[in-house]
Amino acid sequence: MRDVALLLACAVPLLVLFRLISTGLYASPETDDFCFSYHYAADGLFGTVALFYKIAIGRILPMVIMTLPAMLSRAVPLDMFIVYPLMMAGFLLAFIAVCTWVCSRLWPTIRGALLLFLGATFAATIAVNAVSFREMFLWLPGVACYLVPAALLLIVLAELTASAFADVRLSTRQTAVLGALCFLAATCNEFTPIWIVAVIGISFAARGFAEFRSHAVLGACTVAGFLVLLAAPGNLVRLSLYPAGRQIGASIDNAINYFTFDLMILLGQPNIIAWLGIVATVSIFVISPKRSGCVPPPWWRSVSRPYSCCAASLPFSLPITPPANCSRCGRGTR
Repeated sequence: MRDVALLLACAVPLLVLFRLISTGLYASPETDDFCFSYHYAADGLFGTVALFYKIAIGRILPMVIMTLPAMLSRAVPLDMFIVYPLMMAGFLLAFIAVCTWVCSRLWPTIRGALLLFLGATFAATIAVNAVSFREMFLWLPGVACYLVPAALLLIVLAELTASAFADVRLSTRQTAVLGALCFLAATCNEFTPIWIVAVIGISFAARGFAEFRSHAVLGACTVAGFLVLLAAPGNLVRLSLYPAGRQIGASIDNAINYFTFDLMILLGQPNIIAWLGIVATVSIFVISPKRSGCVPPPWWRSVSRPYSCCAASLPFSLPITPPANCSRCGRGTR
C-alpha cells in the first residue's frame, strides 16, 4: 500500500521533469555552437580547444563538451539540429540520475519507489528554481560551464558527507576518483573551485581534522584545475574587451551581492521549503525505523546528513547568476 502511495506521489515530480525534458527537445544551436562546429571541422578537437584556450577562455572541459554536437553529427551521421536537442535532453536525464544517486548515497537503506520519489523530487526542485532554465538546460555553453560542474560537485559533496557521517576513512581509490572530479569541475568556471574548497574544508573539519593527506590531495587537484583555468592566455584577451574588466574587487563584490540576493529569494520559495520538509520527514519517520537490530540515532543525526547535503546543494541552481549579471556591467569573468 505504501509503495502504491509513493508511486502516485512520484507522478508530480515526474510530470514536471517530463515537461522539462520535452522542452529540451526544442533547443537549437546558437552562435557559440556554430563557432565550435566550424572550428571542429577545420581544426579537430585538439586544435579547437587549443585555439579557444589561447584566444578566449580557459574552461577546458566545457570546450570539449561544446564540440560534442559537431563530433556526434559527423560520426552518426545526423544533422546537428537533431543531435543538439537530444543532447540537451540527455544532459537533463543525466542530472536526474546524479540526483537519484545522491539520495541513494545519503540514505543507503532506501530502495524502489521511495528512492525514485526522492531523486525525482530533488532534481525537479533544483530545475524549477533555476534562475535561467535556458542557460542551465537548453543552451550547451551554459550546460557545459555550470550544470556539469554542479553535478560533479554534487557527487563529491554526497560522497564526502556520507563517508564522514559513517565514520569511514576515504580509501585511495575514493580519493583518486574524487580528486579527478574536483580537477574537472574546477576547469569549468571561475566560481566552482571556491565551492569545492569549501566542501573539502568542511569535510576535513567534520572528521576532526583527520585524514589530512586525502583532503590535501583533493585540494591540490582543485587548485591545479583552477590554475589551468586561470593560466589561459585567452583570459587576458577577454578581460581587455571590457572597460572595467580588470576591476577584480568590483567583480567579486557584484558576484557576492547577486548571489546573496538570489539565494534569499531561493530559500523563500514554497517548493524549497516543501523539499526540506520532505527531507526531515523521510529521515525521522521512514529511515530511522528501518534501522532494525541497532539503537536508532537521535532525530537530529538522522536529519543532519541529508540536510547538510541537500541544503548545501540548493545554491547549485544559482551558479550562472553572478558571472552572467556581472558581465552585463562589464566586470564579469564569464
